[in-house]
Amino acid sequence: MKKSIYVLALCLLPMSNAFSGNWMNSLEDGKKIAMATNKLILVDFWATWCGPCRKMDSESWSKEDVSLLMNNYVSVKLNIDENRSLAQKYGVQGIPYVFILDATGKILYQQMSYKTKPEVMTLLKKYAINTEYMFNEYVYYTKSKTLSTTSRLAAKSQDFSLYLKGDLRKAYLNVSNEYLNEAEKLLKKEKGAKFEKLALKMNLLSIQNVLYRGKAKKALKMMGDLNVDELSGYTYAQFCFLKCVAYKHKKDEVNEDVWQQKLIGTGKAANFKKKMKMLFG
Repeated sequence: MKKSIYVLALCLLPMSNAFSGNWMNSLEDGKKIAMATNKLILVDFWATWCGPCRKMDSESWSKEDVSLLMNNYVSVKLNIDENRSLAQKYGVQGIPYVFILDATGKILYQQMSYKTKPEVMTLLKKYAINTEYMFNEYVYYTKSKTLSTTSRLAAKSQDFSLYLKGDLRKAYLNVSNEYLNEAEKLLKKEKGAKFEKLALKMNLLSIQNVLYRGKAKKALKMMGDLNVDELSGYTYAQFCFLKCVAYKHKKDEVNEDVWQQKLIGTGKAANFKKKMKMLFG
């Protein structure tokens, strides 16, 4: 019920800029709609004086089969001359420049260059995913960027990556790192025991990001720097899970089994077993 009300409220918000064909021309409005409709954001930086941009408009963006694929996105067209601050924020130094962003504006894909119609269609098919899994964390983070909401969004992005393959998984892990970097800056404001506890959770999330990329050797080194005596409850179960994943990547069945038994002993193994299956299944 709460979700339905929130989605309705977002959809009824007055838009500061009108649609033009399939396109909006406000990224902020686009982020609201993307969150409400569980879509990613397609952004095209362009200009009236840009020949390749006009060619993409006539040969790709305006075509019916491309437009149908664009329905899977919230599409935002930004004139670089009218959006210089946004262009600078996203490092746009040439056009056409196409981005695919999550609902908070983090970059999942970017490339500067003219794209043929087949290239555009391949790109749009590849990133046409439903982000409902991320909805709650997007809402909480957008409402208030705290250490809690930012770290939860980092963790959720990692979990969502398990449902994806290849470049899509890598893209969400990259985004997770961005949220982790934000959270680390917020963490510096904490002090004492609370800081230590939160820092430990952040370290585990960083290690998990590394492991989800298949980098077992690096992850094991990072885990070796942790004080295991400080781990308890869920954080210890997560540590056991990360050990299992690392040794499974290394095909070390003996150590994998040792840590699997320790994970089972925490009484919190069910959810981690599901993640393990998604990683290696």
